[in-house]
Amino acid sequence: VDKHNQHVYRTLLNHERQQWKMFAGPVGTGKTTFATALMMDMVEEDRTKYPHSIWTTESGLFRACDVAGAKDYSQRVKQLQKYVDAGILLIDDLGASRRPLTDWQGGAMRDLFDHRHSNHKPTLLTTNIASWEDLAKRYGKHVISRMVERCETMHLLAGPDRRLR
Repeated sequence: VDKHNQHVYRTLLNHERQQWKMFAGPVGTGKTTFATALMMDMVEEDRTKYPHSIWTTESGLFRACDVAGAKDYSQRVKQLQKYVDAGILLIDDLGASRRPLTDWQGGAMRDLFDHRHSNHKPTLLTTNIASWEDLAKRYGKHVISRMVERCETMHLLAGPDRRLR
């Protein structure tokens, strides 16, 4: 914890477990570290409440679904369901590829976020895209509306790239 991220640290001390959290900011500012630490605290606090929690990147999620569905579309859907049903889901690097989503990917993200929103499933997100408007350009207003409602705020981190220190 330093002067660049004290505000996020203080917020996490009072985190309500059913809430979502969105961490945004430049590369190396601690987004993934904070999100992962929060996830691990939640799992340690109650392993029975959060079975089968998943930590993934957006590209890892899509890759796992593509590999599973290479020969059978129903396997792709079954793989996606694992993320939908996860006790806690942490998706790191939302929008990192900057490539447009395919129709399947866009639909998968809508289904994923809609289900997790409707069922109050804890979801932790990190991104370098530091505005709801820019995220809406990628995922659509439907998805972002759910993110905004559950996250309430976007936790912006700043400062130097910690990996380059």
